[in-house]
Amino acid sequence: MSAIKDLIFVEVALRKAAIDQALLRQALANQAEMSRYGITRFIGAILVEKQPALRDTVARLVEELAEYAIRCPKCKEPAAVSAADRQGVIRCEPCSAPIVWTEDRISEDDLSTTIAAGASRPGRKKRPKDESRSAPPRPVAPLENRKAAAPPARKAAPLAAPHPPEPLPTAEVTKFRIEKLIAGSPSGKLYRIQPSGELGALKVIDRALCSEKAQLKKWIDYMQLAQDLPRSAMLKPAQLFREGSFTYVVRPFLEGSARSARSEIERGAIAAEGHVGFASQLLGALLSFHSANLVHGNLTPENVIITAEGARLTDPGLWILFQGLSGEERVVRLWERYRYHAPEVLRGCEPTPASDIYSVGRILEDLFRLSGEKQASTQAGLARFIGRMVAEDSVQRYPSAREALWDLRSGATLQRGPNAKDQGTEHHAEGSEPTGALDLKVAGNRRPRISAREKRLRLAGAALLSTVIVLLASQAASWYSTKKAIASAGRPEEVSATLLEEEISSMRKKDGDGAWKQLEETLRGTSWEEAAREASRRPLAASMRRRDGESAAKTAAAQARVDAGDWATAIAMLLPAGKETLSREARDVLVRAADGLYEKEGMVCVPGIDGPEGRTGPFLMDAAPLTKAAAGDGDSREPASGLSLDAVEEIARAQKKRLITGKEWDAAVRFARSASPRELAPERITGLEGSLLQWVEDEEDDDLAGAGYGFCRGGSRPLVPGTHPVRRKKSGSHPDVGARLARDLASVP
Repeated sequence: MSAIKDLIFVEVALRKAAIDQALLRQALANQAEMSRYGITRFIGAILVEKQPALRDTVARLVEELAEYAIRCPKCKEPAAVSAADRQGVIRCEPCSAPIVWTEDRISEDDLSTTIAAGASRPGRKKRPKDESRSAPPRPVAPLENRKAAAPPARKAAPLAAPHPPEPLPTAEVTKFRIEKLIAGSPSGKLYRIQPSGELGALKVIDRALCSEKAQLKKWIDYMQLAQDLPRSAMLKPAQLFREGSFTYVVRPFLEGSARSARSEIERGAIAAEGHVGFASQLLGALLSFHSANLVHGNLTPENVIITAEGARLTDPGLWILFQGLSGEERVVRLWERYRYHAPEVLRGCEPTPASDIYSVGRILEDLFRLSGEKQASTQAGLARFIGRMVAEDSVQRYPSAREALWDLRSGATLQRGPNAKDQGTEHHAEGSEPTGALDLKVAGNRRPRISAREKRLRLAGAALLSTVIVLLASQAASWYSTKKAIASAGRPEEVSATLLEEEISSMRKKDGDGAWKQLEETLRGTSWEEAAREASRRPLAASMRRRDGESAAKTAAAQARVDAGDWATAIAMLLPAGKETLSREARDVLVRAADGLYEKEGMVCVPGIDGPEGRTGPFLMDAAPLTKAAAGDGDSREPASGLSLDAVEEIARAQKKRLITGKEWDAAVRFARSASPRELAPERITGLEGSLLQWVEDEEDDDLAGAGYGFCRGGSRPLVPGTHPVRRKKSGSHPDVGARLARDLASVP
């Protein structure tokens, strides 16, 4: 229930016709919803947040409230409205109790600027008993139907003139030309800009959200990670800029058939047959965030763009900036879109994938008109699916978009009837009550109904399992019978050594030495053992002699290269055998070659390493970043910084080297962490982490690359791996950017 001061404010606003009734009803509904979570706010403050143009009107009405007095419904004594406390409570001095009003409206006799103390009805004379009443008293109409009452005798102050349109921030934003304001939100304002390539919209982030530097840096790191998401999930490119105290994001502006989910909600244009398809598209876009361990945290209909290719999401990660606000201010900003935020988020918790699921469920509920009395006219399965998404308890929701999308696409929820779990988690419209109570003990013991589709899947799985068991049993029986037949053979003359030699050779080519070991164990103790040993000795001995001879010759050639000071070639000769076991002589030669390469040239060899993008070839890399002496800045051995990309490329050409690539940087990081092979001394690699970023070759030809921004790797950045690139201007001299050079390893025929 609203405080008495809020009811008085609404009554005075209606009498003066200063504020529209629809706005007052919406503000009262928001206030009632906030009170469920223990948040108390004055109705005037809520109105100003919703309609900034009413600021002067609300201020004038608040000043006029000080002139009013309200009659206590118990003792009929007046109490000044100006005596209300911070919670809007007015206490009656004779009763020593707060005044509570239970009716929809307050009559002019009970609320006025002049109320006589002690009179039951001020301004009304006593009527004699024999005098007939001329007319019945006028009833008080409820807020929904009654027209605004006429103002009192005193002349009301004129309504404030509407605010002029806010000027565009053209002076603060110089990189783009702003054309008009599109919309506003709790996080900032969206403007239309003159198109620049793909970019066409600019969002200025509220300065209060950017005041906390730690949260701002965390959000910037989040946006860098979000750039790796596919275009089918996020509206990109989304480029971040800072000019003075202004922080803004520039992204594409989709025209034509593209529209926001908010406009679709207002139009109600999505047909029933397209509900499942659109829900799948929206959850698929959210799945890209959850698969990258990112939480959107700001899903509202305004941030869902519907295109011909599917649904795309905008403004991700702004919840990080909201975490930098004080508790009360953060909750107040979230309450402007309270319907689309999960209950735990409104209580101050950080968003999770489950809270993203709640937001998506609310958006789908509004798009498909599945709330309230219209639920009965929609598919029952889709209503149950969305009901689980918007469950008040986060444990009862889908944990992430992956589980929700699987349940939707498999059709399990859409086809099966409502079981005990569905009834327990069924979502009811705001303000409504469940149709019946649920016995949780009975629901827990009740077996869920199985659909025909699930029955077919279970039968198919059982049949497949039985087939596998039969095949395994037949293989075991065949192996046992073969072993028994071999063991029962008693005459050695029946065994042909030539046939055994051919069998052993084909077995080695097909299955390797492991199958031969198994056959050798089988023949042990039988009459075939000696014949099989003789048959395998000849090809095995020849193979061993040939392999030993090749290894010795390669080791001798590599030693000759080391003696000549050609360490890189010696390493290249021995590296192809890195997957196999090296002899002691080969390992010693490889260690001497690596030592000479490091001591004379300051480089190490990074072998071929398997990575997410495939296997990298071996290459040579500087063990440490480029020093000031090598950069021509004195004779210091400290790492050089403040180098532009052009200067680094000039130094690389002079030293007959090149910039390291991003793929090679990742291979070097994995090599340094694995410490294998140890003969190449990976512990000599330094400077991959720390405060210094290092230039690498361009990894992508995007808009930033066209604008002259290169790629850097390394550096210790919170929540961001060192393998993630950082973009810097190529021609600039940045104090935290250095370089590391590399060289190709010559191939040996």
